[in-house]
Amino acid sequence: MIKNRIATRLAGVALAAALIIATAASAAQANQQVLLGNSFASGDEATAEVNLKIANASAAGCKAISIGGYGLGGGETGKEIGIPVLLDCPIGVDLLPNGQATTRVSGKRLGGTTYYEVDFSKGQTGDSVCRSVGKRPDRFTRDGNVCRAFNPGSPLFRLNSGDRGTAFCRGNEQGVCAFATNSCITCPSCTNGVNVDQNGSRLYGKMYISCR
Repeated sequence: MIKNRIATRLAGVALAAALIIATAASAAQANQQVLLGNSFASGDEATAEVNLKIANASAAGCKAISIGGYGLGGGETGKEIGIPVLLDCPIGVDLLPNGQATTRVSGKRLGGTTYYEVDFSKGQTGDSVCRSVGKRPDRFTRDGNVCRAFNPGSPLFRLNSGDRGTAFCRGNEQGVCAFATNSCITCPSCTNGVNVDQNGSRLYGKMYISCR
C-alpha cells in the first residue's frame, strides 16, 4: 500500500515537472551537472517543493534531466524524503537549495579601494554582499563617482536631505529618490540612514560598500 502511494506521488511529481520543463525557456548550452535534494517534506508538499526548485532552476538556465524516487525516513510511515533532481546547468550557474541562482555581486576598484554594488531590489544588504565575497562590511561610500562608475552616464544630484551614503535611484522608490530616476544621489551633510545589515529598498535602488 505504501509502495503504491509512493509510486503514485512520484508519478505526479514527474508529470508536473515535465510540464514545467516543457514550458520553460530554452536553456543555454549546459556543461555541468547539479544535484538538488528536498527537505523532510511529504505528499503534496514534497511535490510542490520539487516543482518550485525545477521552476527556479529553469529560470536560471538549467534543465532537469532526471527526477529521483522517494525514500522512507527514520522508519516513519508516510515520511517520504529525498526527491533528488539532477540538472544540466551552464558553467558558472550556482544554485541555492531552493533552485534559485545565487546572486553574483559586482565589484569595481577605484582609488585603491574595491567597492561592491548592493542591489536592494534583489534583497541584498551590505553585510550579505561582503559575506558573499568572504569579507566583512566596512561602510557605504559617500563618493558619488563610485555610483557613476557602476552606472555610466547617470547624472549626479547633490542633496541636503537623504542618506550620507551615495545611492542610485531607479525612480520608483519613496522620498528623495522619487524624482531622481536613473540617477546617483549624494548628501555630504546628511547622516547614515541605512545600516550595512538593512535593506534600503523603500528609499533607494542601490548603494555601494567597501569590505574588509
